[in-house]
Amino acid sequence: KWWHDFSGLSLSETLGMGWVKSVHPDHVESVLKIFSQAVFDGDRYQAEVPFRRASDGQYRCHYVQGLPIKNEFGQVTKWVGVALDIQNLKDSEDKLRESEDRLKLAADVAKFGTWDFYPENLQLNLDDRCKQLLGLGHLDKVQYSDLLTVLSAEDQKRWQLEKLNILRGNAGLVSEEFCVINKNTQDERWLLSEGKAFFNSKCEVIRFVGTLLDITERKKILENLQRAVESREEFLSIASHELKTPLTSLKLQSQLLKRSIDKQEPSPKLLENIQYLADQSDRQVTRLNRLVDDMLDISRLRSGKLSFKYENFNLSDLVKEIFQRMEGQFQISGIQQPKLQVKDSICGEWDMIRIEQVITNLLTNAIRYGNGKSVEVHLDRRQNFAHLTVTDHGIGLAKEYHEKVFNRFVRAISADEISGLGLGLYITKQIVDAHGGKIWVESELKQGATFHVELPMKENYVN
Repeated sequence: KWWHDFSGLSLSETLGMGWVKSVHPDHVESVLKIFSQAVFDGDRYQAEVPFRRASDGQYRCHYVQGLPIKNEFGQVTKWVGVALDIQNLKDSEDKLRESEDRLKLAADVAKFGTWDFYPENLQLNLDDRCKQLLGLGHLDKVQYSDLLTVLSAEDQKRWQLEKLNILRGNAGLVSEEFCVINKNTQDERWLLSEGKAFFNSKCEVIRFVGTLLDITERKKILENLQRAVESREEFLSIASHELKTPLTSLKLQSQLLKRSIDKQEPSPKLLENIQYLADQSDRQVTRLNRLVDDMLDISRLRSGKLSFKYENFNLSDLVKEIFQRMEGQFQISGIQQPKLQVKDSICGEWDMIRIEQVITNLLTNAIRYGNGKSVEVHLDRRQNFAHLTVTDHGIGLAKEYHEKVFNRFVRAISADEISGLGLGLYITKQIVDAHGGKIWVESELKQGATFHVELPMKENYVN
């Protein structure tokens, strides 16, 4: 009855080879081959056969198994069998296979690996991407003990604690960030493992399934952002202090100047005091102007609007002029006999105002960090480059700061010890780079520092 209802074939239409009418045309040949071989051998057969359903004309896959019934002489007298509709199962398998293909494609695109873990017997299954991320690609089969070897002792403890929390009845969601270190290269790699725990009827964890993703670059970006935020906060604090100091001094000097002027007798001593206060005020105004200029330059650099106006000039004359202009600052800082050694007529095409800014920044740094000791300035020509060095004999720089000191807001010395915004050398490097030049420092702690600047010279000015 079931067969008649399904196929629409009567018993008489089915007997013999009549049932083949309901087999999908594309499968008739293969089904008959299996059935004919079974008849020839007198042995059982089994196959997956798509039969046509009469009600809607659709073909549904059936698992078919037939057994021969034999007499006492071993001759087949009849066949009995079953046909089980497995189309729903086949559809589920196809969907599962499609899901697996999609997951594999997503994993390939997103570059994450997949894993599953059975805590009862510590069985661990990792795909090739997981092995690669963990540095275990050389192993055919990764054991749980192998995984522990790439984790730090701290991460091992955290993983055990997380597993215990899940076993105690948490929601079963796992999310862990951890660091693995390549034993050969000592490179660090940060990974994010996310997954889900599956429980049996007794609420016991029987399996973990999840993904593994390399988040090293994300970690670096977050760390850089954090450092940037910290640098900004430090800069704002220092800037407020640096701007407030000369303003406070200006206010005090203006009050003293007013009191001196209020006196009716313009004695020589009074005029001398007024001149001194005016000079002090001028220095504080210059300092304020310099701080504001630095902050404006930072804004222009960030927006790409720092302009340059190139012109032909003699760099030797400019260095001499700036050196003479700063003699007062040398004296105030207690620097005796600063040394200047300049070769004549080193000419080129540069932005004079910006190069003046470079030289002034380097000399100001030498005075600020030189501890009152000698400052030496040299300018000469090296092949097609003008080569400037500014040397002090002060506190010096640790090796780890030789490159960092040219970054924005970086200070090798605390603002509590020596004033400054941490912008001068950053701006200096940007100006030198814009000219196609190079700047670097040679220094050791407590051994002073020598800053080198190389600026390219046009061929027609070299000779």
